[in-house]
Amino acid sequence: MKHVFNIAICVWAAFSVASCNSSQTENNETSQDSATNADTTRVVDSVAIREAQWRADSLAMCQRQTYDLTFFELRGPVRKVKRNGFTYEFSRDGELTKVNGKDPFKGTPYDDGTFTNKVCYHRDKEGRIVNEEVWEGTVDYTWNGDRLIEESGTSEGFSWNYKYSVDSIGSILAIKGVEGETGEESPISYNYTPDKFDSYGNWTVKADKKRGPTFQRTITYYPIKREQSKK
Repeated sequence: MKHVFNIAICVWAAFSVASCNSSQTENNETSQDSATNADTTRVVDSVAIREAQWRADSLAMCQRQTYDLTFFELRGPVRKVKRNGFTYEFSRDGELTKVNGKDPFKGTPYDDGTFTNKVCYHRDKEGRIVNEEVWEGTVDYTWNGDRLIEESGTSEGFSWNYKYSVDSIGSILAIKGVEGETGEESPISYNYTPDKFDSYGNWTVKADKKRGPTFQRTITYYPIKREQSKK
């Protein structure tokens, strides 16, 4: 009888151990599944966050403005603009780097004898273009914060003073002021209507419907890449 009792105890102990081991195994498997699901969730969340950040950075780059871009009524990742016989080139950071292939912040107009270096700009301490040397003259520019609002200059006996009305991104919609032979200036007024825009919202054609002239320009852009969107 005692022998049978001992066998029963051994069987019960073995069963208990097996049950504990089984429960432990199930708990381990459950923990592993939970950890795997958590890792997967973190990966998915990380990808979604990066995608959302890239989209936000891309939108910001499309709407980016700098002093130099604003000076030329531009925004976005502009690379090059062709207008009225001039080619303006910009860095990825939106800074003007060349005009007709030359550094526009060095030298003086026509200093190379080839009549290709037609401009020389000067900045203020904020980095805004505030002065331009032209043939036998100079032009001064006035800013209100990050918006260009006035231009005055003289060149070869001709003088002018223009006050600008601009839209929310700095595009010039109207000009009022005076111009003419120095000492004989007369009032002028222009109202410009942009007729065509590109995908970045920059005008490519605009004109004064009553007086003219019509301005046209061709704009090319840097491609927006994922690894560059935060620059």
